[in-house]
Amino acid sequence: MSIGKTNVISVSGGGGDKIYAENISGENYQKGDKVLVNYKKGNFVKNTEYIVEPISNARTYCEPVWFDNDTFSIFSGFTGTSFKYVFNGDNWERTYTANVVNASQNYFRYVPLIGVMYDDSSNYDYPNKIIDEDGNITTTSYDGYIGNFDDNIWTWRIIDGIGGGVYCNGSNLTGAWGVYINCVDYDLKRFMLRCVYGSYKKMFIYQISDDGLSHTDISASSSILPNNYKCVGCTGLDVGDYVIFRANILNNCASSNGTSSLGKTNYTYSAYKIGESQPIVELGETDLLKSYLDIKNTIWNMDTRHNCLIIGTTDNVYILEWNKDEKAFKEVANIVELPENVDGEFIYNASLNPDKTKLVVYAGDIVTNKQSLFIYDVKTGYDWVITKNNSINYDENISFSGVTTGKVDDEGKVETKIVLPDVIEMKISTDVDLKDNEIIIEGGL
Repeated sequence: MSIGKTNVISVSGGGGDKIYAENISGENYQKGDKVLVNYKKGNFVKNTEYIVEPISNARTYCEPVWFDNDTFSIFSGFTGTSFKYVFNGDNWERTYTANVVNASQNYFRYVPLIGVMYDDSSNYDYPNKIIDEDGNITTTSYDGYIGNFDDNIWTWRIIDGIGGGVYCNGSNLTGAWGVYINCVDYDLKRFMLRCVYGSYKKMFIYQISDDGLSHTDISASSSILPNNYKCVGCTGLDVGDYVIFRANILNNCASSNGTSSLGKTNYTYSAYKIGESQPIVELGETDLLKSYLDIKNTIWNMDTRHNCLIIGTTDNVYILEWNKDEKAFKEVANIVELPENVDGEFIYNASLNPDKTKLVVYAGDIVTNKQSLFIYDVKTGYDWVITKNNSINYDENISFSGVTTGKVDDEGKVETKIVLPDVIEMKISTDVDLKDNEIIIEGGL
């Protein structure tokens, strides 16, 4: 009996591209040296710029709210100044939205499974309304929505008395006085609770149970925060994560003449990390965020859907990407060819869409009350790195093999020729003969 089998295997590649790569091995390279080539994420770079006509006499200097990758809205406190922008594949189409909100708060919160939540009361950190891309508002039947965990509704309420606290399906679980839910880690089902009542100030982190009906206190500490600070967002609530705060928005709200005092106010921020034994600890002197905290007149935007912190200043926009594995921020973009800041005082208010491919930036003019909106397609560039290798081998963490040309550019990067095989087809035919309980294999390439 004979069993025949034929396989065709194709390996494609065809290399030869030259790149300049950073030498991370510390060794000298000579022409023809074999190297292993890898890449690391580099800067965001502008691909396409879309210019939308200026918005005049409008109190619209508010955070652009992304509903999906191709739709965002600007909500304003004046009739006729709220807009929706939809990308049609070539350009952005702008339409007016019928309803307006109290945009002086300049604060909206995206909650997974629910959408964009908003609160038009004096306490912006206490959302109980859902707003859609057309500006339609639905008031929820619960106050201070946290999230839906295992089909159980978690909420919170600020009451200066025994009625305040965190609730699960309407039952008070914490019984705290004067509480604020500063941030929520939806992946790990954790939330941070700040209790502020008179001289009593504490910060707690709670872990929601597997069945979503109860919680466990996993850490507590005396507060090191100044009074009246609310949360911008967090990278998570595990050890090493960041929690970012800013001063009460009411001290920095939009002025009554149609412009925004956000363009002139020194908008104060603070940042902390989650510690081993305490919920929050102060940043070290070498921490990357400390340099941004020292910048005057800034607006920080962070969305739970992507891992980037966007910081706008009067002359720049910074994009800081969060690496969950390394527990660190990295600046991946700044000065993305911004529009002119006419009077040099308005702060660029920028927001990145969920998949980090589009950036919307506001540029305002306090003198003329005009505000221009600029929209960019952005893409991630790559920085190449090489290590010396004495034999071409395989490493799952290495992208390609290569050889150096012996040239080095002005930055000390080594010119490298990537080596990839040409297309190879292998036909394997194998016949198996079974005779007298013996197996005879014949065939080959």
